[in-house]
Amino acid sequence: MDGREYRPVEEVLVCSSDAQEAESLGHWLSHDGYQVDLAEDPLTAVEKLTTRSFHVIIVIVRARERRWIDSIRVFNRLLPDLPVVVVAEGDSLETERLVRQGKIFYLLSKPISMAEVRAVLRDATGKVGAP
Repeated sequence: MDGREYRPVEEVLVCSSDAQEAESLGHWLSHDGYQVDLAEDPLTAVEKLTTRSFHVIIVIVRARERRWIDSIRVFNRLLPDLPVVVVAEGDSLETERLVRQGKIFYLLSKPISMAEVRAVLRDATGKVGAP
């Protein structure tokens, strides 16, 4: 061994109806060493969750976008130990209230900082046994 510690790659599923927003976050996460996959609709997210192993799922919710909010409960039932991180508009108390009805690991309010995202993902992946 060359003295470097082996660190498995954490897999993250980023979900958003806005492909550009998901790709942007996915690019940042890939740059940080995460293996990233994207889902533009809840059905695709469920299909990916049932065929691959992810360490965390990030759901980007726009104001009044119920389909992603309702999907959080589906993700919880499907994989109860999978941390769900939600990114939502910071000024929508109603969206925050609805999101918190599901079991979420963390709620990030826009605009997000990559330092905060990194800290949340470190905590989330540590929660499921990643180093």
